[in-house]
Amino acid sequence: GIIRALGDSRTPVIFLILASFLNVGLDLFFILNLEMGVKGAAWATVISQGVSGVCCLLYVIRKFEILRIRAGEWAPDRHMMYVLCGMGVPMGLQYSVTAIGSVILQSATNTLGSDAVAAGRVNGFLACPFDAMGSTMATYGGQNIGAGRLDRIGRGLKACVTLGAGYSVIALGISIFAGRPLAGLFLEASETVIMGNVRFFLILSTAFYFPLALV
Repeated sequence: GIIRALGDSRTPVIFLILASFLNVGLDLFFILNLEMGVKGAAWATVISQGVSGVCCLLYVIRKFEILRIRAGEWAPDRHMMYVLCGMGVPMGLQYSVTAIGSVILQSATNTLGSDAVAAGRVNGFLACPFDAMGSTMATYGGQNIGAGRLDRIGRGLKACVTLGAGYSVIALGISIFAGRPLAGLFLEASETVIMGNVRFFLILSTAFYFPLALV
């Protein structure tokens, strides 16, 4: 998040890709070679994420001199703590509500059968670009507020809305013409009725929900 806020969104992706490959390799090693099961998968995730975090920290220290902490900067700053908590606590609550709601919704969805689960998986996949646009606008807005360029925020918002509207049309086309193959990633080929229901759900969600979520 710090690296993205400084205008470098490519490096975090590189570290994330490396962490993903490391996670897969450690999964195979811990689960197949050491036969650690779920515990091995957990260790693989923790280690890969830890390596990614350390790499990001070292990169920040070496690349951005402004972020190097000097000796006198270790003293607690109550005003800055108050400002950070004022911004961070509401954001943390927002993510907590979203995460808890996702767990509750997934628990309820699981009781509705495989068609609902498959629809949710595919719909979540198609919604990923909207999450990326939201993170991008948060970083973009913060950068321009810090730079005092409030005039650029409106232009950036219009550009993001245009991109979102264009992607909504693309997602609708994918749902119409590729809804069944996408549902087949999570369902058996014989479950044709369920595949049709998933395709219908995807068409409705991309035609109505995605544009409303963008607004």
